[in-house]
Amino acid sequence: MSAAQASPRPICYASTSRSTPSPSYAQSKIVRRASNFAKISLVILLASIEDLLQALSATSVRMLGASITKTPETGLRGRTIL
Repeated sequence: MSAAQASPRPICYASTSRSTPSPSYAQSKIVRRASNFAKISLVILLASIEDLLQALSATSVRMLGASITKTPETGLRGRTIL
């Protein structure tokens, strides 16, 4: 019995093809996509909050303008709106 038959060694092939990326490359690509998605979602959320705050401030300014009117005779006068 020869030494090669007594302990067969596994054959390992080096991956030289780009068609089968390594798991770490695939995982980093997934992480990059998730990170980009999170960034885009954050930008959209911040824009929505900004629009909401602008709408609320415009509404409060209109309500303030409607509740306080200035007349030449009496000056500032409060008025309730129901």
